[in-house]
Amino acid sequence: MKFNILVITFLCAFTQYLQAQSADSVINRYIEALGGRENLEGIKDRTTYLSGTVEGTSVTITIYQKAPNLFRQDISSKNINQTLYYNGSRGVLVSDAGETELKGQMLKDLQLDAFLNPVLDLKEKGISASHKGTEELNGMRAHKLEMQTDSTKRWVEYYDESTGLKIRQVKTINSSEGSFDQVTDFEDYRIIEGIKYPFKLIQSIGKQKIEMKVKLIKVNTGIDDKFFNSGKD
Repeated sequence: MKFNILVITFLCAFTQYLQAQSADSVINRYIEALGGRENLEGIKDRTTYLSGTVEGTSVTITIYQKAPNLFRQDISSKNINQTLYYNGSRGVLVSDAGETELKGQMLKDLQLDAFLNPVLDLKEKGISASHKGTEELNGMRAHKLEMQTDSTKRWVEYYDESTGLKIRQVKTINSSEGSFDQVTDFEDYRIIEGIKYPFKLIQSIGKQKIEMKVKLIKVNTGIDDKFFNSGKD
């Protein structure tokens, strides 16, 4: 019996080792597919301009990021104007309704999204990846990776077996109306300053489908740290 337990323990550990190795190979290939570690490490700040429609209403989104973890997002439409700030420790949402400080899981999610290029050092960011096999996805064979930060935060990412690029991300959203999947597809990769970026993002949340197109990406423009603080910081 003791021998059997040792064998089972060894096989479980070996399986986890193989999953980690396989996940690492997918991530490393993704880094190379994007343009390589050296090029990614050379990005100190990035500004992304997007536009699209949500339920028939035109929306523009501008996302500012600066290494290692400064983040700002401006959203503008006919009915909504809001800015989300993260200065490395504090997250604040400013809208026509006033200012709201983010706390709890919302702040943790923002802290994770704020990293400029977390794929370069997932483990240092507290993210583990497990390989869950391959699946057919939109006519492509894709590696399925389960990403995890802790026991309560998990999501799934899919990487094209042919190109190595990320083509889908699936996150579970919990709200007062229940839990549902937020599916984001990444398409139309283009090269900007030696790095590939998806210029088309299609997000499905329940029955709602949102398509955003990247209009412009700027890198290393020297964004001031103060730009990531709300007026009261």
